[in-house]
Amino acid sequence: MTEPLSVAVGIVEHDAKVLLINRERGAYTDKWALPGGKIEQEEHVDEAVRREVKEEAGIQTTFEAYEGIVSEHVIEEDTIQDHFILHICRLSPEETVISDGAEGQTRWVSLDERDTLDDAIVRSDHRILQELTDGQFSGYYCCVIDETDERHELVRFESR
Repeated sequence: MTEPLSVAVGIVEHDAKVLLINRERGAYTDKWALPGGKIEQEEHVDEAVRREVKEEAGIQTTFEAYEGIVSEHVIEEDTIQDHFILHICRLSPEETVISDGAEGQTRWVSLDERDTLDDAIVRSDHRILQELTDGQFSGYYCCVIDETDERHELVRFESR
């Protein structure tokens, strides 16, 4: 297992829709996910999340709030393969015309549409969105995703 990787994740909402990206490479290929990525050494979390949204969707955003953190273990055959520290940030778009980037296709997804994409969205991202929408996001979660098969099953997502 490698060292935990700090990742800035953006919740960008516009007209009751949230910004998602269909990942074309790396972890969660062919899954819809919240935009975000690795925090570079010289960056603060708010800088990293705005940079990642700009790179992935082509829009400028304003940092609104730090919602919390998710400690995510990705396991395969009962062995931790990856450990991500997800910094969940709420952003507001300064513009709403998005474009696809090198990471994949982007689109605004409504709450109803998000629920129909259940298996197509990264399981932890779907759960984060559910908790935030329901006003139940506690600020800190432990998460375990089992990648033993292609279902990427969410084994645990619990607040502490």
